[in-house]
Amino acid sequence: MIGEALPEGPATIPGDIRFGEALALLRYAAGLSLDAGDLPSASAWIETHDRWLAWSGGLRWRAEGQLLWARVHRAAGDPELAVRHAIAALERAT
Repeated sequence: MIGEALPEGPATIPGDIRFGEALALLRYAAGLSLDAGDLPSASAWIETHDRWLAWSGGLRWRAEGQLLWARVHRAAGDPELAVRHAIAALERAT
């Protein structure tokens, strides 16, 4: 499913898929990578999510991206940075 919608993986550029659906798939791919303990892949998916949001200029879904970064940093053993991203997520959600 992810490979069909985002054939270039994290290198996929915006434009050929509905934006909201693509962002959901990017977050899903990041979550799967995190669950598998693959932090480099998770980071690549989240970076793509961030890049697409920056490209769009939109504010929606930025909190979700920050929460994913918090998970990456917690898994990497950096609780301080994880908390900073969690706080950033809260700020973007309100």
